[in-house]
Amino acid sequence: MDPTRDFIKGVKRLVIKVGTAVVTRTDGRLALGRLGALCEQIKELNSSGFEVIMVTSGAVGVGRQRLRYRKLVNSSFADLQKPQVELDGKACASVGQSGLMALYDALFSQLDVTSSQLLVTDSDFKDPDFRMQLSQTVNTLLALRVIPVFNENDAISTRKAPYEDSFGIFWDNDSLAALLALELKADLLVLLSDVEGLYSGPPGEPHSKLIHTYVKERHQSEITFGDKSRVGRGGMTAKVKAAVYAAYAGIPVVITSGFTTDSITKVLQGERVGTLFHQDASKWMLHGEDGAHDMAVSARECSRRLQTVSSEARKKILLDIADALEANEELVRTENEADVAAAQQAGYEKSLISRLTLKPGKISSLANSIRVLADMEDPIYRVLKRTELAEGIILEKTSCPLGVLLIVFESRPDALVQIASLAVRSGNGLLLKGGKEAMRSNAILHKVITGAIPDFIGQKLIGLVTSRDEIPDLLKLDDVIDLVIPRGGNKLITQIKDSTKIPVLGHADGICHVYVDKSADMEMAKHIVLDAKIDYPAACNAMETLLIHKELLKTEGLNDLIVELKSEGVALFGGPRASLEFDIPEAPLFHHEYNSMACTVEVVDDIHAAIDHIHHHGSAHTDCIIAKDLEAAEIFLHQVDRYLSTVLNGVICTRQAASLFLFVVKKKGKNLDIATLLLVCRWRLLIHDIGRGAERNFFLISDDTVVREERRAMSSVAIFFLSATSPRRCRLKEGRSLFFFFYYISKFSRISLLVHITMYQNNNVFAAVFYNASTRFCDGARFGLGAEVGISTSRIHARGPVGVEGLLTTRWILKGNGQIVDGDKGVVYTHRNLPV
Repeated sequence: MDPTRDFIKGVKRLVIKVGTAVVTRTDGRLALGRLGALCEQIKELNSSGFEVIMVTSGAVGVGRQRLRYRKLVNSSFADLQKPQVELDGKACASVGQSGLMALYDALFSQLDVTSSQLLVTDSDFKDPDFRMQLSQTVNTLLALRVIPVFNENDAISTRKAPYEDSFGIFWDNDSLAALLALELKADLLVLLSDVEGLYSGPPGEPHSKLIHTYVKERHQSEITFGDKSRVGRGGMTAKVKAAVYAAYAGIPVVITSGFTTDSITKVLQGERVGTLFHQDASKWMLHGEDGAHDMAVSARECSRRLQTVSSEARKKILLDIADALEANEELVRTENEADVAAAQQAGYEKSLISRLTLKPGKISSLANSIRVLADMEDPIYRVLKRTELAEGIILEKTSCPLGVLLIVFESRPDALVQIASLAVRSGNGLLLKGGKEAMRSNAILHKVITGAIPDFIGQKLIGLVTSRDEIPDLLKLDDVIDLVIPRGGNKLITQIKDSTKIPVLGHADGICHVYVDKSADMEMAKHIVLDAKIDYPAACNAMETLLIHKELLKTEGLNDLIVELKSEGVALFGGPRASLEFDIPEAPLFHHEYNSMACTVEVVDDIHAAIDHIHHHGSAHTDCIIAKDLEAAEIFLHQVDRYLSTVLNGVICTRQAASLFLFVVKKKGKNLDIATLLLVCRWRLLIHDIGRGAERNFFLISDDTVVREERRAMSSVAIFFLSATSPRRCRLKEGRSLFFFFYYISKFSRISLLVHITMYQNNNVFAAVFYNASTRFCDGARFGLGAEVGISTSRIHARGPVGVEGLLTTRWILKGNGQIVDGDKGVVYTHRNLPV
């Protein structure tokens, strides 16, 4: 539960106001789906013991829709040619009220809930006896679990029109809801709108941000309201006015969306949805943390100051951070031990606890890494390239910081230190959100690090986000945050990618493979495999799958390797072949990251089968081959993740009277169409522009196939051998289904075919491929980067361990002396490269 919503625990009676924009669709008809979802939520609240009072708008809109139809039916063609007079609002209200209430009654009846209708006017509340009777009636209804449904009786209202006059005790249904919340002593008022809550500007504008907690002293002068509601009286302006009125009278108010099916439920669960109005809001903002947007803006401002100081000054900051960490090592260890103890008590997995623990010597190691980073060449504002565009015009390509980084990480407090030091070295602002299991460790590390940052730069250079509820807001700040780097499991990374327009850098899984070739030195293989698995099993660069060449089966070296793994406590799970060969349990799936003392083992026919396995089941992190055969090693290093497709163009000649078939593979459940098939002449068939999209498989083949040797590289592309009488299909690997489309040609004495074969394309782009070395070397510090912000498997910007350079971008600086383009008249472009 969000700390600012803690008061929700005491809510018993609430008023829910439903706006016209929620009740009706854009065409004026009733929004039956939304109303049904609303009634279901109210039913659940009613059953849970909450006392629910409804205030509904929409009667005028419903009535107008009905009267327009009735007027149309009763009009002659001549009547329709005349200017149409707007329908009287009071008449619309009279007709619409009964229809709207009938709908509520029908919906609630289906849910076994009873509702009642109460129509009131502004003048009614001037009578003290009316107020007393109203409270008694409502209390009686609530005691019987009946839902009172209020609406202003616009049909007999003394106002000039339902959409005019904001005077009196209440002036619309928003202010009526606020009045009823006070009159009936409600604990909470919920105003349902057609947007998520109150924004800093019109919701459709790109820079408008959702305000989670309204502070009158701060927001009253900052907010820019857009047009009033397309229906109803006042839109958001009226809601804010009513909310402020109720909140400062002691009734908390939440404005949230009525378009979602669980908005009220989330409000009562204490989730940070919508905009909260509370009389103590100013105290929370005074003593609480900055909002997400303010943190990001502060980080950007501090980063700009950091970029203006000299390289030596930035180096000194890093050295001061390293010294501060060592000076506060005992304090950091104490807080970390408290986190570890809490995680163990909570029953967290061993792999998570392992990542959470700062082992002895870790702080010193981190401090030394920071010193190495400080001694590296200053990465900012380096001239990467100089070009003379024309005489007197020099163009320079320089490195510069990205801006503000948001790093979301789980479990590992040491990641905070590495990331913070990289941010300082690269001149970037930084926002950090660690896992709750490392809350105390992260807090003390953040305090120590920011304490070493001088005041003229500002400690807000590195912000620590402590509330999980801040993350959705941060992910919307594409105007102030330039890059998001999630470090965690697949679920976390997928959620972040789906929730933001900000570029995301990272990897989801660390499914690292080690392939032991038939030529491998088995003693070397044993050392590498054991290190890759047991050195740090919870790391993303630990081996998760061991692939073994089939010719190594029954050899002493392989037996020793398997025995050694078991003796070290590694649980082995096998693929279909390995589980039979080694009598081990079968792995549920190959694409699995254990993060523990366990791994998958499988037997493969050869190096091509190993590459194929990695392409299908890897995560594009780090893969290794152990081999003496240099040719095999080169094949592995260059063909693992051969993303660019290989094209084979050749001429295939068939025997006389051959039957030819054209096949198209059905891949991943999609039929791949042939774009063009041209019969150039009776002796030649040209296949042109095959298939669509990045993943396409197409082949045409005959008896004397010259592409047979390429079949393994083609991965999931099946190979067909066609005879003169009938085609015979080979079995397709892993049971992939096929879709046939064939063009039959026969009785040709000789046919020459031009074949264009597009090979299998894998979406994965592998960050690192190793030869005779442990996958554990895939690390920023071990690569000499000083530290790493994470490992990226992205195709653009940065790949592999991401150090300082991965946090930089480039900009162009042009230096001239008064030149103008003027249609390029008189400009002689030289485009001459100059020394940097």
